[in-house]
Amino acid sequence: MTYFDKMVKDMRNKDLDAIQDWLHPDFLFVADFEMLTREDWLEETKKEFNRNEVTLHDNAKCTLENEHIVVFEQKYVREGQLVLSVNSTHFRDGKPWRTIINRIPIEE
Repeated sequence: MTYFDKMVKDMRNKDLDAIQDWLHPDFLFVADFEMLTREDWLEETKKEFNRNEVTLHDNAKCTLENEHIVVFEQKYVREGQLVLSVNSTHFRDGKPWRTIINRIPIEE
């Protein structure tokens, strides 16, 4: 199973235990001007799962993957604006170590 396939499977199954087991101990999440530690990100993800929020959209498409990085993009509406979300997750020791998300507004 590829890293991207595992990410998709665990997020769609809302398997927080599998995600927690897989994350690198030094994991950091950065999106726009927000940075979350591993524990903060797990807590926020749990809340999103409990609210049945979609965190991984059906149109998510992997654009690059190797043993060091996964890059995927997806489009969705955020705060009334269509965005292209580009996610790059860097791996260390086979575990997600850093995730950086760039949300790009799309003009319709």
